Amino acid sequence: MQQQYRIDHRIVSEQEAKQEGVYSIYWLDDNGHTQHIHMLDGDQLYKIIYCHQQPPFDTLIQQHRNQHPGVDCECWSTPEHTAQGPQFRATLYDGRGRPLGKALRQEDNEGRLLWEIEYTRDDQFITHTRYHYTGDRLTKVQELDIDGNQISEMELQ
Repeated sequence: MQQQYRIDHRIVSEQEAKQEGVYSIYWLDDNGHTQHIHMLDGDQLYKIIYCHQQPPFDTLIQQHRNQHPGVDCECWSTPEHTAQGPQFRATLYDGRGRPLGKALRQEDNEGRLLWEIEYTRDDQFITHTRYHYTGDRLTKVQELDIDGNQISEMELQ
């Protein structure tokens, strides 16, 4: 598998990623498809995303706990293709492998995350988040309530 370092949606060098501090390492198969994503803050691994997964996740979660104790993880479904781009479902787990919640996510055809809706384990709405980009750089994040009213907005540099 090959590694690809990313900040936002930008592909960067390993040195640039480590200088920035918060970055992701995408692990790609021979066809260039993302298999899993390691999310780091400095040298600290804080989350792993496993792509193209289908329930049940029990074996995967147990392997994850054995290899990466205390690290959160997500299991992303195989994407469904929509007019906007790929859409997928995610199941979120804490570092002990306990389910935290679920999410529905929409990417554009370039692979940038456009929005996500998070739910509790019992499918109760938590928040709707929209992501805005200038080119490949994430520049703004908005959180909305169930009625579409803005809860917060964060401008990024």
